[in-house]
Amino acid sequence: MINCNELHLIVKLDRLDTTLH
Repeated sequence: MINCNELHLIVKLDRLDTTLH
């Protein structure tokens, strides 16, 4: 299981990735 901090990081990276593409 991933904790909240990791989930936030994943979401941030996902948003960045979406913005870049």
